[in-house]
Amino acid sequence: MPKGSCDSHIKKLLQEILQGNTSIKLDRESFEFFSNLRTSLSSKDYIINNMKEIFENAMKVAGLTKEDVAKAALVQRALAASGVTPEILAQVILKTYDQMFPTKC
Repeated sequence: MPKGSCDSHIKKLLQEILQGNTSIKLDRESFEFFSNLRTSLSSKDYIINNMKEIFENAMKVAGLTKEDVAKAALVQRALAASGVTPEILAQVILKTYDQMFPTKC
């Protein structure tokens, strides 16, 4: 199955699941894909072995250096010591982002 059609097939299946369709029938290829996906996502070895690569790629995408990440970790520790949870911090960041970049509808 070509990548584009695979992506659209997966999106369609996920949309059906979100809409509450409980009678979804998977073809063999889709079943194998989701089975492999579940296995790979639950594999601690995969995560540990690829964590450095995943982390470095994420930093590249975000345009961050190791120093930037270290500074963010220090800020997070200081906030945590003050009682600010990651959830509260995420809410503040999202609210600030929304105020800085309002959507035009």
